[in-house]
Formats: sequence, C-alpha cells, structure tokens
Amino acid sequence: MNLHLEAFPNGSDVMARQVGQLDALLTRPSAEGHPFVAGGDFNLLPPGQRDRLPPAQAVAYRQDTEMTPLYTKYQVIPPQPNPNDPPSTDWLTHFPNDPGVPGPDRTLDYLVLSPNLKVLDARVRHHDTHQISDHLPVTATLQLP
Repeated sequence: MNLHLEAFPNGSDVMARQVGQLDALLTRPSAEGHPFVAGGDFNLLPPGQRDRLPPAQAVAYRQDTEMTPLYTKYQVIPPQPNPNDPPSTDWLTHFPNDPGVPGPDRTLDYLVLSPNLKVLDARVRHHDTHQISDHLPVTATLQLP
C-alpha cells in the first residue's frame, strides 16, 4: 500500500483520522496472517522526535504523535527510537526547504509491516538522494513467511 498523508492539518484531527483509517485497513490482514507493507510520506514524527526540532519547526507536530498506535501494533521502519540513546541521523528522511537547515532533520517517511514479515535489512538511502527530493527513500529487504 502506497500512501501520502495530509501535510498541513492546520490544527484539525485529520492526521489521527487518517492513521485510524490506515489501522482499520491493516487490522484484518494482520489478524489473518497476510503479509503487507504500507509505506510512504506520513508527514508525522516518530515518538520523541518533536523535542529535537527548533520551536518554529516543532509547532507543526503534536507532542503525542499520531504514529504511536502504529508503532504499538505493527513493525515500523524506521524503528521507534530508544529515548535513552543519543539522537541518530541514520533514520532522518526529510530535508526541509529551509536555508537554515543543513541536512535532513526529521523522520516523516515510514514502512508499516505486518508482524509476520522478517526484516533482513532496512535503512534510509542518504548517499545519492538529496538532489532529487526533499524526502529520502526508506528501503527494506524483507523475508516472507
């Protein structure tokens, strides 16, 4: 499943409703053991990342990110950051159109996987993608059950 969630919710609950709709679509195949991948630009931060952004950038995101239910129920790439680990740039997927930001500074792009897929490798492709999009690709090698 390929998706692109709302980019400018302007204080509405549209992001929570979109994530809720995605969860509703994934619940049955997950319960029935059918493998799936839902990926794209979610325009949402992972848990804990909002605090790393400057206040002017963080204002667009909720402290209690709408991504939390997906991290709770499914495998998500990039994985949920461990709050005890130092911040990593490995999983940043967005390079904002801001001349004051020197490189990718947040994660907005994800792969949501069924629990029965085995992740063999996963990463954000940083080395040759900055010039073609402000979103960096999330890639994964998966093993089917």
